[in-house]
Amino acid sequence: MSEGGELVITAENIANIPYQFDADKEAANYIKIRITDKGIGIPTEVLSKIYDPFFSTKEAGQGLGLATVYSVINKHKGWIDVESTLGKGTDFTFFLPADQQDLRKVKGKINSDFHKGEGRILVMDDQDFMRKIVTEMLQLLGYTVIAVASGNEALIAVQESLDTDTGSTISACILDLTLPGDMGGKEVASKIKQLSPELVCIAASGYAEDPVMASPKSSGFIASIAKPFLLNDLSRILKDALEAKRIK
Repeated sequence: MSEGGELVITAENIANIPYQFDADKEAANYIKIRITDKGIGIPTEVLSKIYDPFFSTKEAGQGLGLATVYSVINKHKGWIDVESTLGKGTDFTFFLPADQQDLRKVKGKINSDFHKGEGRILVMDDQDFMRKIVTEMLQLLGYTVIAVASGNEALIAVQESLDTDTGSTISACILDLTLPGDMGGKEVASKIKQLSPELVCIAASGYAEDPVMASPKSSGFIASIAKPFLLNDLSRILKDALEAKRIK
């Protein structure tokens, strides 16, 4: 809210409601999150476009915020609704399935299953919080992390790693496919292959519909991982990718 205002966030458990997109699916328990602001509101003619990637009504907007929100919620088998009135504010409500598993058992399974490695992993993502999260995950798996926010930084890091006088070799690169106003992961991967053809590149994206995610090898990647991902997802992808490189 550019001029300030009240923001109200509520959360509650909702029991035995049907899944919105499948009438035949059994009712389940959900977490309902509601976020209401007292801002300027969203025009009616714009509401149908707010989840589209790169659509924004702000001059400096990237149009990725709500697209990412929609993708994350959808991947977790949830859904999101919005109501807005010009001059009064906007109300977002989203539902996420409630996990019925015993958290202690889940933690134990992750700790026993994930792959431990060593070496340096390059992470390229323009979002600071994503770089921090992925860095912490990789460190838990035993890796040293080089986190960068742009394509140029990624290429500089790779070039430096190839110089034995300035750094050790990078084991793999995890590259975000979409960096607004900068080289995306596909272009960066292509340039990395020119520097080091054998370097493992993994595509990362929150947009499942990106064709690179479905067919990463055709774009120079050895694998792809959809954001958001869990520690054991990252562990499995890295284990498979690095083993494939060794076999090759």
